[in-house]
Amino acid sequence: MQKEGYPICVHAQGIDVALPHQVSMHHALQINQAGLYVDRIEDIEEDGTVVFTDEAMMFYRDILGYECNRLPLSEVEEGAMELQERYPVLAHRSS
Repeated sequence: MQKEGYPICVHAQGIDVALPHQVSMHHALQINQAGLYVDRIEDIEEDGTVVFTDEAMMFYRDILGYECNRLPLSEVEEGAMELQERYPVLAHRSS
């Protein structure tokens, strides 16, 4: 798992992850892994590609008509725009 989303300290020698003293990197990774599960994300690959769980895919497909098992970082904006177009249809069906 990548270290994105963690506080960092930038200095002349490079960049360090700057977690609070009571939080180990192992614990921080566990917290993020649990968050991914809640968001129905199976994995985030080294290149930033998001891999969704089968459960998320069933929801997206059945409710929104959206199919995307993997979302490369380079396609996030396009995917967000497509979902944004689909939500009003869902909202209309729900009312």
